Amino acid sequence: MRKVLKPFLLELYQGTGHVVTLATAEGHMARFLDVLYPHRFTDAILRTAEEVPLHCTATGKAILAHDPAAAERYLREAELVRLTRNSIGTRRELDRDLIAARLRGVALDAEEHLLGFWGAAAPVIGGRGTAVAALGLAGPVRGFEPAEHVARLREIARAAAAAVRRLPERPVPPPGTTLFREPERTRATGPDGVDPP
Repeated sequence: MRKVLKPFLLELYQGTGHVVTLATAEGHMARFLDVLYPHRFTDAILRTAEEVPLHCTATGKAILAHDPAAAERYLREAELVRLTRNSIGTRRELDRDLIAARLRGVALDAEEHLLGFWGAAAPVIGGRGTAVAALGLAGPVRGFEPAEHVARLREIARAAAAAVRRLPERPVPPPGTTLFREPERTRATGPDGVDPP
């Protein structure tokens, strides 16, 4: 998926000049598959393969807002750790934020992951109608206004979703089956090749 979505990531970066991210959900974490950032950031604020609790990032919240089953599971099971004083700390707050993100089509991060940085993210909707990833933008509180980029972010995420839906779907095995074939059993034989008594 990263290879398919890279051109959209580049388009978003070239059009905004801000930090651009691609993330998926792995368990209760947002995993960043790709991060592009301007040279003015001597230290990257996010790194590829970094994992952050879903509720602390715009990308994570964009995914949860557009996958009702995952959101319900997260609200029920996840520990709402606070990475900053602005991080969401209650299930009621998170539920309210996810509803707003769903209605807006974009999730926001108001210094919830890193103090001094804002973020916005839009979901990449797969063939089953739920988010399979999210494209995000981030920048310093001074100099980055998420509202200026919402329309462009949604537009590029929709185009990315269309590309993802053209990918061949992986078959889902029926419940109770395994993805791995059982090894064939061989009969034991003695050292001379004759079956033991």
